[in-house]
Formats: sequence, structure tokens, C-alpha cells
Amino acid sequence: MSKSRQKQYKTIFNEIYELNKKTPSELVKEAKSEEKPFMNKDNLPEIKDIDDRTITRYYYDYYNYLKSNELTESTIASKLGTFRAFYNEYNVELPKPVKLNTNSNVLREGDIPTIKDIRKAVNNATNIRNKAIILLMASSGIRSGDIRNFKISDFTKATSYYHNSDSIEDLLDSKYNNNIIPCWEFYPEKTLKQNNFCMTFNTPETSQAIIDYLKKRNSLQEDDYLFISQYKRQIGKHGIINIFNFMNDRFFYKTSEGKRFFHAHSLRKFFKSTAIEHTSDYKRVNIMTGHKLDNIEIAYEQIKENDMRRFYTNLVPYLSIKDTKVHDLKSKDYIRMKKLEEQVEAKDMKQKELEERLAVQEEQNKEIKDLMKKYAVTVERAREFEEREKYTDILFNDKHSSELYMYVIGKRDVDATNIDLLKRLVELTTTNDLKEMKKMSWKKKANEIIEEIKPYKNNSYY
Repeated sequence: MSKSRQKQYKTIFNEIYELNKKTPSELVKEAKSEEKPFMNKDNLPEIKDIDDRTITRYYYDYYNYLKSNELTESTIASKLGTFRAFYNEYNVELPKPVKLNTNSNVLREGDIPTIKDIRKAVNNATNIRNKAIILLMASSGIRSGDIRNFKISDFTKATSYYHNSDSIEDLLDSKYNNNIIPCWEFYPEKTLKQNNFCMTFNTPETSQAIIDYLKKRNSLQEDDYLFISQYKRQIGKHGIINIFNFMNDRFFYKTSEGKRFFHAHSLRKFFKSTAIEHTSDYKRVNIMTGHKLDNIEIAYEQIKENDMRRFYTNLVPYLSIKDTKVHDLKSKDYIRMKKLEEQVEAKDMKQKELEERLAVQEEQNKEIKDLMKKYAVTVERAREFEEREKYTDILFNDKHSSELYMYVIGKRDVDATNIDLLKRLVELTTTNDLKEMKKMSWKKKANEIIEEIKPYKNNSYY
């Protein structure tokens, strides 16, 4: 719930408390108890009629209190609506609502500002911030509460169609032209519970005013508020009101009802009436103003940014205080699109070249791995060869050991080059004195070694 809504509830319940001396929780408890059945004098269950309940009395007492204070019908309707909304939240049965004459007056020429009035206000704005706020409200239809809550990151996102950065600094670069039409997508705070979606845009001159304003600020952060007060914090509700009060009191007038002619909501009315007048497309205008759409429209139709952008572009001349030609916007937009396409194409070519280089690199890596495997095999074979040479040298160093080795070589299917076999034969010669052993003994030992190791040629390395 917004702060203004909380304040409204507080005011209303203070007024009700003054009338009935009951807190909100006591009011609900009492209303709930009166909805429960009770036994009447005939000992039958009965529920008190709504007209006899205290909630009905409270409702009409409050209505009479508001009337006695000479409030307008719309103000009374708003306060009674809040009264009923509170009880509805707790599913409390309510009396029929009071019928009030709150029908909106038909807008006539002179009821709301014209583009000339807005031009006059902008030209007399005291600073670039106020100029940007007025232009944004008039050319987008966005409520002042939502504009107050916008962060710099929202503007960065809204203008992402024109740059490829998550930082506002890129947008503030002078290389960008002044034909920027941002796309604002958000859920308005006022209708947040209704889940109303808003997609709207603003004119190029508005974008330029916002950019000029941001360029005058120091150390911009994406999380900073888009519009700030003189105290370097979020501009307040009354800060917006004061801008328009000053403007109206100095350059405009009050209506016959004593209300100011030039105020924030009047710019929203200007936007909607201008859009309807030149398009008669209520659906798209409702999307841009964040009003409720029919359920069928929501279910079966998509809200496409490109379609909405084209729709809005045709409205730009009627929402701009300077002369703006639609075809100029489109042609420059087309040039920008072509540049973006060329950039994308260049990136694609560069990526393709990198992919080709990567493929060549992978092939080279594969060849290197194969060579390394072959090298590893070669090294291993060289090591085995040296080891084999060492053992054979030992065996041929002595008459009896060489006779033993020749005996093994002479055996069919025995791989006499097997390193394990040579190693065991060397161990046999070094641990036994073959000269003292009978031939049958060392031949038996050799056969046992062969049987144990099984160094047959079909298992050999080669």
C-alpha cells in the first residue's frame, strides 16, 4: 500500500473514531458478531437484518458527517469507498452504497491544457528538471507517482533500443542523436492490485530534456532516482505539486470551481485525449495509460513493442511542443537500424572467423596429442631396450649364464626378449652358482620361471 493510501486510511479512521469511539479492529469484531445467528423470542434462529446492524448506522453517520463538512461529491465518494473497501477486506456484509452524483464531466475545449499551454509551461520552467518532468508527463501519460519512483536504471532500460549498455553513461555519449523514443514498461503503483500493465513512450524532445538534466548531475548511479530534489534525494509528492502550483499561479488561472487549471493530472488527460482524438484506438491508448483491458484482449492478444512503437511514432507530432515530422523520425530510425544491422553482421563475421580459427586450433591440438602419444611410446620402447640390453649383457658375461640364456632362446614360442624373463634369469644367475649346479637343476629352474611368467611370443611386446 502506498504512503498516500496509508495516510488516507489513517485520516478516515480518525474521523470514524471521532464519531463512534471505536478502533478499526473493534469495528470489524462488532460487525462480525452481528452477522452470527441468534435465538429470537420464539426460540428460533435468526440473523439481524442489515438495516438493523450498527455497521449501517456507522456508514450513514459517516456519510452525513462528510456532507456536513461541505465536501465535494467526488471526495465523499472516495472516502465512503475507502470505508467499504476496509470492511470488504474482512468479508463483512455492507448496506447498499449511497448514490452520489459523481459522473465525470464531459471534457470540453478549454477544460484541459493544450499543446500551446504545455509549450508555455516548458518555456517558462525554472530549471531543466522541471522542464523534463512536464514534458515526460505530457508526452507519456505516466502518473506523477510513478515518475517519482523511476530510477536511472528504468530510463537506461527504456532506452535500450538505442544502445547496448547497462549503464546510463553510454546513453549520455554525444554520439547518440536526439530522436530517442524510450519504451517504458511497468505496473503503475496506483493500480498495482489490479495488475494493470503499462507500456508507453515519450517524445524525442522529452528524452533530450532528461539527458540534458542527467548531464548536469554528478556521480550518477543506476540505482539513483531519475528525478531528485534540491536535497539530492527522491523528489517528493509535494515537490511535484509545488512545480505545478507555481506554474499555474504565475502563468495560468483557476477554474470556475476554484481549482488550478494546470496540474499534473491534467497532463495525463491531455495525453489520453490527444491520443484518442488522432487514433480512436482505445485499446492501445489504454495500454499506454495503464488502464484495465478486457479479459478477452488480455488472453488472446499480445502487446508487441514494435507495434506500439509504430503507433506512438504517429502521435509524436501532436505531443511535441516543437515541430516534428514523423517521416524524419522514421528515416533516421531506419538509418540507425541499418547501422545496428551492420554492427550485428560484423559481429557475426568476426564470430565466424573466431570459430574457424578455433577449429584449426583444435585440429592442431589433436595432432600435437597424437605426436605426444607416439613420442611417449618411443620413449617407453627406448627405456625397455636399454633395460633389455643391460640384462643380456649380464647373461652373456659368463659361460654358464650365457648357456642358460641360450637354453631359453632355444625354447619354441618363448619370447626370450621379455624383460621380466630376463630379469628373473639374471636373479637366478646371481643367487645361484650355475657352475656348481647340475644342468638339469638350472634347466628346471628356468622352466619354472617360464611357466610362472608365461613370456610367450603371442603375449610379447612386439
